[in-house]
Amino acid sequence: MPHLRRLVVTLATLGTIALVGGCAVDDSGDATAHDDVNVDVDTDLVADRSRPAATCGKNPAAQQRTASELAAFVLGGDDITPAIGPCAKQECILSLRSRLASGEVTVQTSLPLEIQCGSKKLLGIHYELTVPDIDLTTCAITVQQYCDVGPFFAHRAKMLTMDPEPATTKETLGSSTGATAAAVFVNSNEETKVLKWPTAYTTGGVNPPAAGTPCSPTVLGANVTTTKVIQAASTLRRCI
Repeated sequence: MPHLRRLVVTLATLGTIALVGGCAVDDSGDATAHDDVNVDVDTDLVADRSRPAATCGKNPAAQQRTASELAAFVLGGDDITPAIGPCAKQECILSLRSRLASGEVTVQTSLPLEIQCGSKKLLGIHYELTVPDIDLTTCAITVQQYCDVGPFFAHRAKMLTMDPEPATTKETLGSSTGATAAAVFVNSNEETKVLKWPTAYTTGGVNPPAAGTPCSPTVLGANVTTTKVIQAASTLRRCI
């Protein structure tokens, strides 16, 4: 059966990332809380969305948290937890990390994506990374062998995709660079914070924000879902 993905455009969100594999979107299931505010756009409009299958496990929210940690490492983070240790050491991941920091590898899209895992729909921030000379299929399969990232870190056409977990604000995010607001991750329900940060590289100061931190370049109200995370390059940070 062909796999189908649907991009989710969140109308309430001013800002606009996540890892995708072989779970299909099923429009026949029960509506979720996101359905009242989202407009679906068929991603089959994008050429060649094929990818090797990657299955959702019994706890897809936990798979996505692991994939989020790996995405944060690829985006310049330093935190290597036991969950991502084996796959973070793979040559293709280390190459992605260094080349993203240097600008040789670019993020082509950063969009909210709804991922169907059995009876559950998990929202992710979908990043597509264009990598000219790495075997993306082998890289994605290797990562999936070493780390339980399910469909949230996968190969797609000539791209590698990452689908880290977005967060929903619990309070208003202010207008000053570096401002934070309490938030909760939408699928795992873990507490976190959302950071106000520009999209252009800006010095992170003495204690720069960690890569992978949910962020927004704009002011956000309460109960708004984030669509970007922090990328790190040396002491610089940007919200992508």
